[in-house]
Amino acid sequence: MEAVSIATRQLLIIEPCPACSRIVASLQARGWQVRPVAGAAFTRQAGDAVLICLDGPLRHELPSLRALITHSEIEWIAVLSEATAAEYSVMRFAVDWLFDYHCLPVNDDSLHLALERAVAVARLRVSTKVNPLAESVALGNCRVIRELRKALPALLETEASLFIQGEPGTGKEMLARKLHQSAGHAPGSFVVFDDLIAADTGTLQAALAGENPEHPRGTLFVASLPTLDQTQQALLVEFLREVQAWDVPHGHWRLVVASDENLAVLLSEGRLHEALYQHLVGVQVRLPTLYERSADILLLAEHFARRYASDLAVRPRRFSDQAISALQQHDWPGNLRELSNRVRRAVALGEGVQIEASDLGFDPPHIGEALGTLADYILQAERQALNDVLRCYSKNMSQAARVLGISRPTFYRLLHKHRMR
Repeated sequence: MEAVSIATRQLLIIEPCPACSRIVASLQARGWQVRPVAGAAFTRQAGDAVLICLDGPLRHELPSLRALITHSEIEWIAVLSEATAAEYSVMRFAVDWLFDYHCLPVNDDSLHLALERAVAVARLRVSTKVNPLAESVALGNCRVIRELRKALPALLETEASLFIQGEPGTGKEMLARKLHQSAGHAPGSFVVFDDLIAADTGTLQAALAGENPEHPRGTLFVASLPTLDQTQQALLVEFLREVQAWDVPHGHWRLVVASDENLAVLLSEGRLHEALYQHLVGVQVRLPTLYERSADILLLAEHFARRYASDLAVRPRRFSDQAISALQQHDWPGNLRELSNRVRRAVALGEGVQIEASDLGFDPPHIGEALGTLADYILQAERQALNDVLRCYSKNMSQAARVLGISRPTFYRLLHKHRMR
């Protein structure tokens, strides 16, 4: 991969710890312009990559950091002490949200390489405007994903408020953006509802009108419904009631609300405004966990590997047998986002002929150790065969069965067995 020009490499280091002084000196010697930044001031700074020390108070502010990363166009890398790396919540955050992480004492060469490639990844993503994670939300052959794809046309045809339920990392915002960008009319602006525009209806109206005054149309997205207090929820209700009465024609703004919890549960626990519930209950969609999409894990991993290799202009690499086994045995608490991040790091930072389990952040099995029982191997082979044939013959089940050399009833039985129908 071609290195980024030294003159343009600017690194923001958030809340540097005492151990970071040596890291900063090493990076400056390699041509990086390093600027310390307080966490609260990050949004006002420009740079090419972020190095964040998660040893201090910042490890207790992970939700705020997630919000910053979500709307950041550059990649983040963490520095962790051995003790901090042992904290489950911190490591979960690093795996799911960051480009890479390094434990103290940091290897200078490894960190330098990771930063160089982080800059390249971010610049390519901005220039191509393509997000492989967004493409993966409705990608797959299992039954729940096929049902989701069938529902998408109806979701595009309506401008009614939409509620998306799904665990963290399942792609709720990605689905909202996909629907927004695929709308039959000019999609307009995608505005994320947060504390900056949650003061009152006037502030909200100004924010929406300011996005696209000539064509006031778009999507207002609420990323996490349970985090909104009753006042903010009442503001959304007022927005829905008064939108037609505003001086500018905001009638084509659509509200999309996401949560990892069920609407009925939120209402019964008094955490959901009754009027807002009535607006959202009509049109709902649930995104499955990656565990529910287990038959599609290899297909999704290969999708991410191809896209990231193409974006980085590097040679595509296949997954080794040990890597495939690790992918299929992991429980994926971070869902799609975790899979995407693990594969992205493996493509950007791995150096081998194949993508290995260690490239994905998994401990490889010991030499000679079985990767599972014979039944596990058979299940893995069946899944792979079904994925491969459905990729080519998803609209012709009879031909798919013939290619595999089995009867159509046997083919459907296998689809049902692997939860792919």
